[in-house]
Amino acid sequence: MNAKFRSPMRRRLLRAAAASIAIPTIATTQAFFKEEAGTMKPSSNYLPVRSEWLASGTEAALEPDLPIVDAHHHFYDRQNWTYLLDEYLADAQSAHNIPASVFMRGLTHYWQSGPDALRPVGETEYVAAATAPTQAGKPQVARGIVGYADLRRGTAVREVLEAHLQAAQGRFRGVRHLVTWDADHTLVNPLSAAPKGLLLDPAYRAGVAQLRPLGLSYDAWLFFPQLPELFDLARAYPDTSMIINHCGGVVRIASYANHRKEVFKNWSRSMRQLEQLPNVYVKLGGLGMRINGFDFEKGGRPPSSIELAEAWEPWMHTCIEAFGANRCMFESNFPVDKASYPCSNGWNAFKRLTAQASADERAAFVWRYGVAHLSPYLNGPSDNLWGGCECRSRRISEWDRWSSCRLASSGRLSLPARRRLNVEQRRLANNAPIVQEVRQSTIATSQLRLNAVCAYDEAAEPFGKRMRLIQTIYFRDDVN
Repeated sequence: MNAKFRSPMRRRLLRAAAASIAIPTIATTQAFFKEEAGTMKPSSNYLPVRSEWLASGTEAALEPDLPIVDAHHHFYDRQNWTYLLDEYLADAQSAHNIPASVFMRGLTHYWQSGPDALRPVGETEYVAAATAPTQAGKPQVARGIVGYADLRRGTAVREVLEAHLQAAQGRFRGVRHLVTWDADHTLVNPLSAAPKGLLLDPAYRAGVAQLRPLGLSYDAWLFFPQLPELFDLARAYPDTSMIINHCGGVVRIASYANHRKEVFKNWSRSMRQLEQLPNVYVKLGGLGMRINGFDFEKGGRPPSSIELAEAWEPWMHTCIEAFGANRCMFESNFPVDKASYPCSNGWNAFKRLTAQASADERAAFVWRYGVAHLSPYLNGPSDNLWGGCECRSRRISEWDRWSSCRLASSGRLSLPARRRLNVEQRRLANNAPIVQEVRQSTIATSQLRLNAVCAYDEAAEPFGKRMRLIQTIYFRDDVN
């Protein structure tokens, strides 16, 4: 691990984050740096994509047979920016094994007539039709579709949700309603600006309540000071799967630029609080945006996967330690992140971030957060997903914790996990039969319950022959 990640300051910050159990008040968190708001000049919300710059540093794929589902990408058809199926396929087929993807709303091809509330259904209809030919091959682009519906309409939003379900040809999985707000207005994209405190609004929550009865999820894109609001929302709707986008809205520019240590401390505390709620999941990715402040785009060449992994390690490993492999997934966030690094380099960085895991641990991480994420969009966290076996959800959790401890002992994860290692191992020593049972029965029970596809992969070295599940949280049926 890079020496800069072992600094005394980093250890103190992570110790504080790991030990914290108090939920900060929403008012205090939102007031973070308010006194500096408005001091920055507005700037472009998207970094420009430079094809020649990207081509100058594109890497060959590491572990090209390793399947990873892209849990988050967009289609854009805007002035001077077109990124539709052909452009996505050019990236997704860059020697990595991407069997399927999940489309996220992109304000593209809305209907131009009819009631305003229903116009976003046009995007779902367009994406379903455009990607239909890919569903019989690989990658299955937009195998899951997450669209937009104005949840502020409360119970009236149900008709919009039902229209999405009908238009998606069986692939509509949830709603993404951007709620980004900050006292520093220069951070907010005018296309997605939201009023302050939207997650607490009763009408908005009445709209969120319409998701679960239709088997739909909620994708949350917000800034990290708003994470306590999301905690309150997720706690109020425990049967609705909620997926945190882009590692929880990391912001390190503008009024936050000179407070990066405090940003990490507050962000990590909020993420560890959210992991207490079993209906909350997190996407690992989306750290190539302007607001993240990594400045990858300023280099003479694109960042290598090693450089990306080193920069992302504190953030992504904190997420993995907190949520476990069963509640994390990788995302490309293309084309937005394409301004900062080539697609192949991003996937290589994700693979490097788990490179030191054992074969069993790596396989578990791959099929849980990359290829076979199980719980959301199926039956919800309160249901028994494991074929009627009592306490199976707890047993999976124990396995995740055990796996995280093993990873920590390898030296790849951060210090709080290593400090917890002895405690966790002693606690789990009494549960050894549970861990063994999970090893033996997880694939069989999940196959029975989820109709997932299992196949032996004889070519995947260095891991050898082992079972892989090709199933993500957004998919209810087979991915071939």
